[in-house]
Amino acid sequence: MRKTKSTAVPVLLLALFSLVLTNPAPSRALVPTQARLPRRASRTPKTIPHLSILQRTPFLLEFPQAEIPNDQNVQNALIRWLKENAARIGNIKPQNLKVVYVHKVAGKSGISDMFYAYFKQEMRGSVVEESHLNFSIQIINDKPVVTSVAGDLFPDLSLPSEKELAQEDIQSKAMAAQIEAVKTLGEEPGADNGQSRPMGRSVRYLGDPQRNIESKFRVVEEIYFPDHDILVAVDVNTGDQFPSQDRAHAQEATEPSGNVSGWVNPAEDSGKDEDVKHLVKKPLKDLLVKTGLKDFAAAAGVATDENGDFQTGSDKAAPVEAGLQGKYGEVKNSNGENLKFTGKTEPGKVLKIEFNSAEAQEIPTAQTNGYYHAQNVLDYVVSQGVPKEPLVKKPLTINVNEPGSGNAWYSRWDHSINFLMSDEQFNNTALPDVINHEFGHNVDDSFGGIRNGGLSEAWGDILAMFITRQPVIGKFFFKANKNGIRNGTNTYKYKENDEVHKQGEAFMGFAWKLFVSLIKPLGLEQALAKTAALVVPVIVSNAADIPAAIDQVILRARQPDGSFQFLDQILAAAKVHGIRPVVPEVVALIPAAGISQRIAAWLSDWLKPWFGKFFSA
Repeated sequence: MRKTKSTAVPVLLLALFSLVLTNPAPSRALVPTQARLPRRASRTPKTIPHLSILQRTPFLLEFPQAEIPNDQNVQNALIRWLKENAARIGNIKPQNLKVVYVHKVAGKSGISDMFYAYFKQEMRGSVVEESHLNFSIQIINDKPVVTSVAGDLFPDLSLPSEKELAQEDIQSKAMAAQIEAVKTLGEEPGADNGQSRPMGRSVRYLGDPQRNIESKFRVVEEIYFPDHDILVAVDVNTGDQFPSQDRAHAQEATEPSGNVSGWVNPAEDSGKDEDVKHLVKKPLKDLLVKTGLKDFAAAAGVATDENGDFQTGSDKAAPVEAGLQGKYGEVKNSNGENLKFTGKTEPGKVLKIEFNSAEAQEIPTAQTNGYYHAQNVLDYVVSQGVPKEPLVKKPLTINVNEPGSGNAWYSRWDHSINFLMSDEQFNNTALPDVINHEFGHNVDDSFGGIRNGGLSEAWGDILAMFITRQPVIGKFFFKANKNGIRNGTNTYKYKENDEVHKQGEAFMGFAWKLFVSLIKPLGLEQALAKTAALVVPVIVSNAADIPAAIDQVILRARQPDGSFQFLDQILAAAKVHGIRPVVPEVVALIPAAGISQRIAAWLSDWLKPWFGKFFSA
């Protein structure tokens, strides 16, 4: 559980009046305003023949009697179901469906445990990017009940049979496309412009009408150029190139040898008239401290605990070195040296390591903010039941004090979040809520990839609102005012083809209004806890778009008797944004007993008066 300050009064007043607030500042997307490349994320046009699957009538997932619901057993049961129900998925064989993940989300705030499973179609050993098959499974009385099956599959998909290009030709074409893309962006080739990384093959639906390149399914090899964050997909048969830039937006207690803390902007909004110069000292968790008595150069780092404490493992004086690098991420400063500490422990004393100071200088504050708030949002997401392992499979790079201003982004290929310097108009963008937002893209990407740009923008905003406990995104983005760039009180009507940040306002607005509507029946703290429990774990479902995500919120609200908690509030919050979900019929989640079970129950009731002692066990 994360610790909270006593902010109930100002936040409560803000929440109660938030529905009538407006945001006079124009919405500014956290993306560059110069020429852009297409995003990699694409959706197959509805005109392309495909099998669309949607089932909302719950059914029991068959399990061997001895098995308990866990990730592997649920996966095995789903594969058995797919074999037995091949006709429902276009007779696609289970061996042609890749298991992307099966994850349990532990229930909290009165919500049942759930499993979310995600499959993709495969052809010739490559994933069909536009395909998906999702299952939502609710655990009721220890039984797995499938509450939703949704997907888009391509049973009739065929691929070209012509000869593939040589690997050196593919690489050459990717390099040429990257050079042209850099020119399009108006950027200068960097020192590492030729460096590239292979990202593997996939089947994608690609074309470019402006270059008279036919739109069709293709086997492409993707090559990443980190210097400009450009990904080039090359058709392995025709050589056509498609550049993109996907910036989305029980141990015995002992005295510690040392403690690590840092001065940062606070995670939660106090409701007071504070600015970016207001800093608080916080422990830095999971930070790696290098220490060793013999071979210090080769010494491994020891991680700090939740209080920032660490142990050297010795009662002797030991050299210590630390920077803002942790178990799950590393801060890199683009304007000068990285913050670093060197010193040594002394027997009987606790070494105090403190990064930054209360004076709030821009360069060091961006670094401490980057480390602390990325760790804080990770802890928050995990506290909501989202599985941790996919989130920390690869360390995250947190680039701060980058040249430029007024922007921030997540790079899925470089696995980084990036924040820019201040200028006369903008503050440094390594701010708590902006860091929360960009980390939200990382969370979305960790569960099946970023399928929908608008939904991904909303996930970032929702995490920012729930952690800061107020509806303004980018409150300190501008120096002139605190209007921010988006607001959960918005009344935008959802349109699936609008700009992605605009689309995102629908789901983030839905989440905030749902929270506000639950304050009266539940109280502030329980309303926030209930809303988070309903909304945040939906990220694991990898919903196709914003309406589908709201559908998943409704499914999480389903109770064992088939009814839905707070359905009126959910529907009302969706309606504000022009979304009218189709509510599944009220069906009890455990199917009625069969005839043999009913006869046995009747006999038991009839015999109890005469043989009661035999039924008392």
